[in-house]
Amino acid sequence: MPHVRKVDKVSPPKFFAMDQFKLQWAHFSSSETQPTVDGKAVHATVAMSCEFDFVERGDVLMYQDSQRKWWFGQVVVKAVIDKSRSIVWAQQLRKNTPQQNLELLKHERVHVELAERHARYILQQVKILSVAGSDMGVACQQLIQSADRIRKDHWDKLKNMNAQYERETAHGTNSSVQQQWNSLYLSVKNTNATL
Repeated sequence: MPHVRKVDKVSPPKFFAMDQFKLQWAHFSSSETQPTVDGKAVHATVAMSCEFDFVERGDVLMYQDSQRKWWFGQVVVKAVIDKSRSIVWAQQLRKNTPQQNLELLKHERVHVELAERHARYILQQVKILSVAGSDMGVACQQLIQSADRIRKDHWDKLKNMNAQYERETAHGTNSSVQQQWNSLYLSVKNTNATL
């Protein structure tokens, strides 16, 4: 575990996400073999993760308020795409029209948007975490464990939401339902997103 250091100045919580660029096929690994998700053949799949960064120059930064509660002095939450597990079926891309490829990419963009919204919610919850106690090291450990529980619980909710999305859109093949999801999640900037 990194060293824990007390700070007086608190860094504002930060969120880094995929919305800083537009998801493109270049963010996927190309495969000549059709990918599967939970045993079901798909044309593309995007893999996202949620990562924490509490460390600055090798230290976890902590501060104590006037009520003697410990807080993270720095919190960074990242929604990250895993290119090695984000796979597009190259043969299908070659067969599709440009419009079909665009619709398939929009389907994957909704997955990214859902992941970003969950990661933002995780950040909101983690930045209000605090623990009481006199030992800064113990407090740090408790805060990290609580943050990880929040991350795990919300990432499980994301898995359920992704499953619902796939079910309702029939993996993007039900165009009318896909349009409904697109209008909900792709038409607005997700800065103040709600779930």
